[in-house]
Amino acid sequence: MKNSKLIRVLQQLNSKELRRLEQFLASPYFNQRQDVQQLFHALLPFLPAEADVPDKKTVYHLLFPQQAFDLQGLDLLMSYLYRLVTTFLQQEEWKLETWRRPLSLARSFRKRGLQREFKQQMNQLRQRMDRQTLRNANYYDFQYDWLLEQSHVHTNEHPTQPIHLTELTHSIDWSYLSTKLRHACLRSTYHSIYQVDPMRVSLLPELLQQIEGSDYLEVPCIAVYYYCFQMLRTPEEVTYFREFKHILFQSAAQFSATEVRDLYLLAINYCVRQANGGKSTFLDELLELYQQGLKDGSLLSEGVLSRFTYHNVVGTSLATGQHDWTKQFIDEYKGKVEKKYRESSYSFNRARLAYSRQDYDGALLLLQKSNYRDPLLNLAAKTLLLKIYYEIEAFESLYSHLEAFQKYLNRKRVLGYHKTNYLNIISYTRKLLALQFFDRAEIKALRQQVQAEAVLTERQWFLERLAP
Repeated sequence: MKNSKLIRVLQQLNSKELRRLEQFLASPYFNQRQDVQQLFHALLPFLPAEADVPDKKTVYHLLFPQQAFDLQGLDLLMSYLYRLVTTFLQQEEWKLETWRRPLSLARSFRKRGLQREFKQQMNQLRQRMDRQTLRNANYYDFQYDWLLEQSHVHTNEHPTQPIHLTELTHSIDWSYLSTKLRHACLRSTYHSIYQVDPMRVSLLPELLQQIEGSDYLEVPCIAVYYYCFQMLRTPEEVTYFREFKHILFQSAAQFSATEVRDLYLLAINYCVRQANGGKSTFLDELLELYQQGLKDGSLLSEGVLSRFTYHNVVGTSLATGQHDWTKQFIDEYKGKVEKKYRESSYSFNRARLAYSRQDYDGALLLLQKSNYRDPLLNLAAKTLLLKIYYEIEAFESLYSHLEAFQKYLNRKRVLGYHKTNYLNIISYTRKLLALQFFDRAEIKALRQQVQAEAVLTERQWFLERLAP
């Protein structure tokens, strides 16, 4: 019974949802079977993840202690409850449709000939639409439906007057083009991983040709995805990135929080690839994206800052030499990092700042006092410790650290790409320690190896130590 779809769904509901489901099942509008409610209450104690779900026979006898076990009857009862649970979930999602629900009410008024109530409801919706800032594909899709409802009444009342044809056309075009381009951007991001050709999106070449040079580029929800797609398709053309970033900064309020966060991540990933390709000026662009995304809250999800973003912001600001801003950021955003990783992320990034300021003793103290349970953060801390030992010429400690570091990596079997990277860091550190620095040919050969290495996140650090 543990693997039944009913149990799997119920176990994903939180305590508030379960209470609302209980009220839902008690409503005779949705459920008139007392035995379905009894089954729900019988299952409640077994829904926590740590609880042992009993078999069907045990559950049946909890419900009907005086009756012989009836498997078919229990399966039917579970099926009834499952259908009601799925109806409840649909209702919960429908409650979130703050725009569609009132439009459905207006449509209901229209169908019943309640013209005054219809117009009042539609006017209230129009005022709400005008007050809020959202102007994305979903907005124009909804606007199309709103205009369509208006046209039904308008045609009946004024059959000789034209309806909102221009507005209807704009709404459906803008919604469609924005959605289509957003999908093309998604395919483009997967191109390098899955070899998916973004230009194989149906009608995309024709749509791009129609958009270029037209007034469609004056509509932010079209322009932002158009320039984003062109940026991803032809990364060497920096103009597309500049236009994309400009529209994103100017029009972020016109998009949903999820959309804006995705757009920021696309811009950030583009800058990271450009910087990794040797264009160091993109580090400043990257920091500007982080700063703006933090300012308008786009990089936070429900007020929480991902630990990965926290680390990345620090790494970028340190790479641009913004020590004072970095310290302010580390302290200001500590409380917004996921609680589970807050203290370890804070101490690690303070250690990075201390290292960047050449306060090696301070960095060592911070690293030694912290317990990094997150494997990736642990690896990053070990790498920072490696660099500190090298800088202060604590070579005995460094040799011991390299040996322990390699043993740690050998014990971990699920690191994938990361394992290759850190093994390379260990290998090149050993080569650096064995290097004869008076031998220019040997230095040049090692520098060429570092430059040619496919996976090496600390490439720049090694190259600085091998500089002629």
